[in-house]
Amino acid sequence: MPSNETNEVKKTVLGFKMGCDPEFCVNAGNRCLDAKEFFVNTFGARMSEREIRECRDNEMGFNVGRNGNIGWDGCSSTGEMRPSAENTIEGITNNIKNILVEVAKKTNIVSLKSLSLQIPMGGHIHLELPFKQPEEGEDETNEELTKQENFCKKAIKILATMWIPLMLGESKININGRIRHGYGEITDKRVERHGNAKTLEFRCPTAEWLTTRKVCEGTLKYMACVWNEIIKNGEGLKKSKNIIFSSGSQATSVQRMLLIDYGAINDSLVKSIANAIKNFELYNEFKEDIDYILNYKKVIKDKNECGFDIFTGWNIKGEEKKVTSSDFTGRKKFLTLAKKTNLDILGSMAPVQYNGDREVDNYANELCKRIVAFNMNVKNEIVLFGLRKGIKDIIAFNDNKELIVGKKSSIKSKKDALVITNEIMNKLLTKYSSIGKTRQITRYEWRHSRKKGDTNKIFIGIPYDMRTSGKMKEFLKVTYRILTGKLKGEKIENIINNLPETAKDGVDAIEEMDKDQKLLEMTGDNKNAARRSPIDATDGLYPNDDDNEEENNWSNATNGSYKDTNE
Repeated sequence: MPSNETNEVKKTVLGFKMGCDPEFCVNAGNRCLDAKEFFVNTFGARMSEREIRECRDNEMGFNVGRNGNIGWDGCSSTGEMRPSAENTIEGITNNIKNILVEVAKKTNIVSLKSLSLQIPMGGHIHLELPFKQPEEGEDETNEELTKQENFCKKAIKILATMWIPLMLGESKININGRIRHGYGEITDKRVERHGNAKTLEFRCPTAEWLTTRKVCEGTLKYMACVWNEIIKNGEGLKKSKNIIFSSGSQATSVQRMLLIDYGAINDSLVKSIANAIKNFELYNEFKEDIDYILNYKKVIKDKNECGFDIFTGWNIKGEEKKVTSSDFTGRKKFLTLAKKTNLDILGSMAPVQYNGDREVDNYANELCKRIVAFNMNVKNEIVLFGLRKGIKDIIAFNDNKELIVGKKSSIKSKKDALVITNEIMNKLLTKYSSIGKTRQITRYEWRHSRKKGDTNKIFIGIPYDMRTSGKMKEFLKVTYRILTGKLKGEKIENIINNLPETAKDGVDAIEEMDKDQKLLEMTGDNKNAARRSPIDATDGLYPNDDDNEEENNWSNATNGSYKDTNE
């Protein structure tokens, strides 16, 4: 017999409203896109007339129904979410989730990241002040303003003290970076008016609490528990006077000390704060979530496990199209999808870089179109480059120096392996350690703590003959297998160890040259043709490609209006 019990979660209605405006990076591969460009070109360019009416552009983003607003901050490189304020934690988190779902619907080629070690990103929390505001047209008296100011001075000391366990669960590099940019001091606050209410904006938190739903709910419930005690001047606070900061300078000094990460002091402070909050009125209501958020080592682990990827942390997935190799390399399905997508705009956001070698840009354009048309979420930055004449097969590797494609065809001796390592891998890894030639959209380097073995970039070398003959299918076939994880990288050392003993001869001179880095200084003139850089010098004439007419016609058909000739 079915049960009549419901699984509805009990909602605790707060005596005040809470809001927030956490920031984030919009990532394609491993680069942070300009947030303003992204939202204008997705929420704006792909809207129907009805959606445009419902989602008003307010110069800083787009409204998402009643859930709030999403767009960019004053620095347009950073995204910012502004969920509608609510008096329940479930209400706020549902607003956040609904906004994230709406972003995921627009395109699957990006991810949202809550951590950047180069761009300071805040996760400000707004707490409604317990003061009646004057009617419209009336001004607050000096007495009222003084009362509010004194309350906020007291409140920020308590908030700063109680934030310590959550701060310890944030990236120390991230916090220090924000402080260097003038953000993130533990007593940083701002009082703002919102309609007929005023809020205290607590500006110390980073955006990392947005990483997962569990961390988000735990953080907001913890802050609600603390704020409830502050506005009621509860008994819990009276029992905790000995741990509350007595001044702003004391709070700042303790923050600096904790960022040194001396475990004994950190754990002692967390224990004292944990004991204090157990006496707060709402602790029992939010016990499970508060206990979780106080375990800052577990919080750090959970954020790292999802790579600070907000979609992953909230288990939100965009529309996934089943893509086979024949779909990706063929025309029919691609052309059908291309008609429904603005490839020019979204294609510029695909995580593909390329150098100036002959025809490489055509391969980059074709790859970007397919990534967008099939709505693929590419985890790595793809870097395309040209191989010199004489190398017949595609070579691909990652930034861990693992060879993905070309293990058997390109490495038949240890000498081959050393040439590939020094002349291809080292050169390109050095060149693209900073931003290389990118597509049109503005990009910024984005980094976070990587797990051992993780990769950021995948390099794909296209043979000269393939580029000049316009052959695209083989390139797309290999790239599809790389993007879908069907091809795995292998360390050069392992490949060498598996070679026959006879293939390991005659490498002493090459090894000595490697030590002196002489191979990296080769100019590629004819006298050193055997050792010249495999990256195409771009001079010389195109070969006759009449024999490849069918392949060229197929490739050219994707450079125009995307109309299938069979229609």
